[in-house]
Amino acid sequence: MMGFVAGTLVHTDKGLVPIQEIKVGDRVLSRPERGGQGAPTEYKLVTRVFHSGKNILYRILYIDTDNANNFMANHHLHKIPNLTVLFISEDHLLWVKGMNGWVFAYQLRNGESTLVSLNSKKTYEVISISPVYGEESNDGVESGICPETSARSDFDMLVMDSPCGLKVHNVYQVGTGLYDFEHSYKSMSAEEISTTNISEQTGDLFSANTYTLEVEDYHTYFVGHDGIWVHDNSPTN
Repeated sequence: MMGFVAGTLVHTDKGLVPIQEIKVGDRVLSRPERGGQGAPTEYKLVTRVFHSGKNILYRILYIDTDNANNFMANHHLHKIPNLTVLFISEDHLLWVKGMNGWVFAYQLRNGESTLVSLNSKKTYEVISISPVYGEESNDGVESGICPETSARSDFDMLVMDSPCGLKVHNVYQVGTGLYDFEHSYKSMSAEEISTTNISEQTGDLFSANTYTLEVEDYHTYFVGHDGIWVHDNSPTN
């Protein structure tokens, strides 16, 4: 089942709310699933909520389209600033401009997929999309690593599934890694970081608990500070 990790923010009539805290009867911002990018938004009732258990997780790194041209012109530089991080199950649907349709997360392509937001004039370019890989920890806690790019063996982020949601740790200090990140996820503590054993990768894909919604009428909602447009748990029409 599709979904997002705990801590993913959803746009509601009460502001940004973590997805795991949304209840049936709450109102989330929505847009008609076949209305396209320019369709008006409206608050709609949540009719069902889902804690869908463990799902294979992907990490999307995206950047404001207005800044994407500068990125493409300077991609040879070591550091790419101000990329936003979104963790998502491999089979969750996002609206992709140009394709004018709903696309599974795992089908997104680096530098070729443009995400749509609640602002009909604002779009975001996918810079990196890759699965999260599992790694052994010293105390049996499930954790994973994120590769810097789909073509690189280096990694730049540790992740750990916890009862309060996904926790992350940027491996490199600001200014020294390939990317500078922006995200709203909880940070791993020093003790949690010390339990990871980076050299012992399992080769398996990392899974984490995910949540999603069913929204009346329009069957869509918006996630993250930028309001990325995503489908709910209903089949697409």
